[in-house]
Amino acid sequence: MRHGAAIANNSSLNTKTLPPRWSSMIFELQKLILLTTSSEIIDELEVTEYPTLFSLRNGELILYNDARDLPTIKNHLLDMRNPKWKKPAERVVELTDENFEEFVNGEEFTVVEFYAPWCGHCKKLLPEYEAAAADLNKDGIKLAKIDANKYTEIGQQYGVTGYPTLKIFRRGKDSDYNGPRERNGIVLYVLDQVSPPSTELLSKKEYKKILEKGTKKGAGLGLIAFFTNPEDELIVNYADAANDLREDFTFHHVNGENVAAFGGKNGHLRLSQAGHLQSKYEQKFLDFDLNGKSADEIKNWVIEHTLPLVGAVTPATSKFYEHQFPRCLTFYSVDFSHQYIKNTQLWREKVLKIAIEFVKRSENVIFAVADEDQNKALLEKFNLHESAEELNFGCIGADKLFYPMEEFDEWDHDEISDFVKSVLKGKAKAFIKSEKIPKKQGNVVKVVGKTFKQIVEDESKNVLIEFYAPWCGHCKSLAPIYEELGKEFKDDDSVVIAKMDSIANDITSPEFIVEGFPTIYFKPAFGQPIKYDKGREIADFITFIEENKYGAEKKDEL
Repeated sequence: MRHGAAIANNSSLNTKTLPPRWSSMIFELQKLILLTTSSEIIDELEVTEYPTLFSLRNGELILYNDARDLPTIKNHLLDMRNPKWKKPAERVVELTDENFEEFVNGEEFTVVEFYAPWCGHCKKLLPEYEAAAADLNKDGIKLAKIDANKYTEIGQQYGVTGYPTLKIFRRGKDSDYNGPRERNGIVLYVLDQVSPPSTELLSKKEYKKILEKGTKKGAGLGLIAFFTNPEDELIVNYADAANDLREDFTFHHVNGENVAAFGGKNGHLRLSQAGHLQSKYEQKFLDFDLNGKSADEIKNWVIEHTLPLVGAVTPATSKFYEHQFPRCLTFYSVDFSHQYIKNTQLWREKVLKIAIEFVKRSENVIFAVADEDQNKALLEKFNLHESAEELNFGCIGADKLFYPMEEFDEWDHDEISDFVKSVLKGKAKAFIKSEKIPKKQGNVVKVVGKTFKQIVEDESKNVLIEFYAPWCGHCKSLAPIYEELGKEFKDDDSVVIAKMDSIANDITSPEFIVEGFPTIYFKPAFGQPIKYDKGREIADFITFIEENKYGAEKKDEL
C-alpha cells in the first residue's frame, strides 16, 4: 500500500482485548491499520505516558497530537493517504539562547514553556500544548518552548526551578502562567489573557451596579478608572497593572464625556467593595490619582486596599488573607444569600464594632468572618470544632501561631476585645499541633511541634532541618542520604541533623517558611535561618554545613 497509514496505540492493553472504541476504529477505518507496538519500539520512541499515539506513513512514525475521537483520527488518516500530504510544521516555536529575547520582545503576547528533555511531566504536556498551539494559531497567537536544561542561564533569569514552567510574555514582560495544562483549558485561559485588561462602561446603570455591588472575580472589588479619551497616556500603566492582576480582579474604565456624566474624575481610579461587605465605618469608595503613577504603584495600591474592614474568608478570597498577620476570624454559618443574609450580617456587625475599635487604636489587625463548612481545615488548625455553639473565635498571631478563644455562651464585646489584646501582647496561649515527643532519638533528630523551639531554635547549635510530608516522593528519595548525613555528624556536638513532619506538626517560628516538600533550612549557631538550595548529595550537604556553621569564617581566616 504505497500511501498506507497506521495509528500505533502504545497502551498496556493486550491486542486481543482492545477496548470497543479501538475495535470500532478498526472496523471504520478498514484498510487502515491499528497496532500495539512492542516494548522495544516503545523504548526506542522514548514513550513515557500511556496512551501515546503515532501515525505511520511510508515507514515514518509521526507523533499524533490531535483530538482522540473517532472522526478526528479517521480524517487524519484519510488525509495522510493523499499523495500530496505533507507533514505539518511544528506548531510550537522552538527557542534558543540566540532567538529567545528577540521572540518574546517581538510578540504582543506569547506563552513560553521552559522544559527539560528528560522531564516526564513535560512529555505529558507536549501533545496538549501542541494541540493548543494549533488552535491558537488561528487567532495569531504563538506558543513557544525552550530547553531550560540546555539554556540554563535563561531559565535562571526567569526564576525557573522546576519543569515544566510556563510563563506569559507581553512585549517581553514576563508573568506567571497559572492556568490549566490541557488543550481546551490552555486555549480558554490564553484567550482570556489576550482579551482587553479593562472593559469600558458605556451606561450609568452599569457603572452604578459595579460601584455598589462589586464584581464576581476574586475578592469582588469594583475597580473603575476614568480617562479623557481612549488615547489618554495614563491608560498605558493602568492597562499594564490590570494585565498583571487580571486573574484576581476585574477592571473597568469610563472615557470622555461619560466621566462627568457618571460623576467620575479624569485620571483617577475608584475602588469599591462588594455591597454586602461595605459598612457604615468605611467610605463608599476609595480614590487613587493615576497621574505620575507606575504600573507597580497602581498594583500595590489595589492589593493594599483589597480587604474591607471585615471581609469574608472564602475559597475565592483566602489567598488575600493567608499572608496577613495578625488576623482574627469569627467562625459561624456565613451565608450572604437573600434568605440568610440578615443573620449573617447580624454577627458581622458585632465583629465590625470590634474591628473599628482596633483601627481607632492604630492596631494593625485584620478581621474577617468565615463559614465553618467552607473553612473546616482552618478551624482545625485552631483546634476548634463545629458544635452546638453559634460561633467560634480565634486569631493567628504575628508569630503565625494559632490562638483559639475558649468557647463562650454568648458574644461579649469586652471579652473578645480583651482576647485580641492578649494575642497582640503575647499573653494568649497558642494551640500547637504536635506528635508525641520521641522517647529516643537517632542520628537524625525527630522534631515535633512541642520541641521545635527547644531543638531548632537552640542558639548554641548549628541545625540543618528538613521539613517533609509523609506522602512526598522526593522526601522518600532523600531519606537514605539524610540518614547517612546524620551518621556523618553524630560525633559533632555542635551540629544537629533534624527532620520534621510538617503535616502532623506546627512550625512555631515565622522565620521558617514551608511552601513545598522537602524544604530544608540551616540555622547556624547564634545566627538566622538560611534556606538550603544547594545539591542534595551527601557531599553537598557536608560542604554547605562546614562553610556556614558558626565559627567557619574564623577557621578559614586562620
